[in-house]
Amino acid sequence: VWVNGVDVVRHRGGFTPFTADLSGVAGPGDKATIVLRARDDWRPPQARGKQSQLYANHSCLYTRTTGIWQTVWMEPVPDIRLKRSRITPLVGQSAFLIDQPLSGNASGLSVKVTVADKRGAVATAEAEAGLDLSTKLFVEIPKARRRLWSIEDPFLYDLTIELRDGSGTLIDSVTSYAGLRSVSIHGKAIKINGKTVFQ
Repeated sequence: VWVNGVDVVRHRGGFTPFTADLSGVAGPGDKATIVLRARDDWRPPQARGKQSQLYANHSCLYTRTTGIWQTVWMEPVPDIRLKRSRITPLVGQSAFLIDQPLSGNASGLSVKVTVADKRGAVATAEAEAGLDLSTKLFVEIPKARRRLWSIEDPFLYDLTIELRDGSGTLIDSVTSYAGLRSVSIHGKAIKINGKTVFQ
């Protein structure tokens, strides 16, 4: 990534978020030009579906597609901030388990998770951040607002995750989404929420 012509970070890791120190490159109120270059080496073995390794289509392979597949943006973040969340659905307990890593020791801070649907907040959970560099939260979904994700009904809950200090001041926040569903294998059958799905 280049910002105002300066190479600020080189990153390998697919869609993993990364940070770059812009001290001396761009300051508050400055306009900055961000240039992202993504390379996808076609030579090593990788999942490619039916995309051709050649320039054009051939045999049963399609013309390849190129380019990045996610939105790219840059935002300022505080020293102690939320990192990439791990959200695990627990259908049997009608809950989400959120493992929320932090960028550093967050003594005196707390993490709050709010799960919502179109009608508003469904459930919340809050925990002290402590010194563990990661906070785990268990958010139970009430039976009246429980809606499982399925192929026929791919419903997603909205999630808001907040990092606050002892006085309740918001330090950092992120939004995400999650589906409440289970995946299991019984013999050769793959099941979603206990129901066999055709493969």
